[in-house]
Amino acid sequence: MDLRVPFLRITSVGAYYVKRLINMFAYVDAMVVDTPITNSDWRTRVTQVYGIKERLSRADVFIEYLDSCWQKGNVDTNIYDWSITSSQIRRDIQYINGKASTKEHETNPPPLIEEK
Repeated sequence: MDLRVPFLRITSVGAYYVKRLINMFAYVDAMVVDTPITNSDWRTRVTQVYGIKERLSRADVFIEYLDSCWQKGNVDTNIYDWSITSSQIRRDIQYINGKASTKEHETNPPPLIEEK
């Protein structure tokens, strides 16, 4: 019995994952807690964190881990290129990091200088 399929069609939900969601920090931040990391060196670097700055840092480490997995896999395909996704996620992380820094200053203004 030949199980090969000559064509595949992605659903609209699948297209949203591949084209949009996978490139977003929010998705990576949620995904990191459910992804088994088998390499103990990487597993110790991807820790449980709570603050936005720490979560952004953890996501960056997680992307480094996924980069290393992609390289080890030696995947030769013209269908999907992880390096493009990786750079888009990093861009989103940088954008949010900049926003978080701005918000940090807005919510924690410098101390007032007492008038003499």
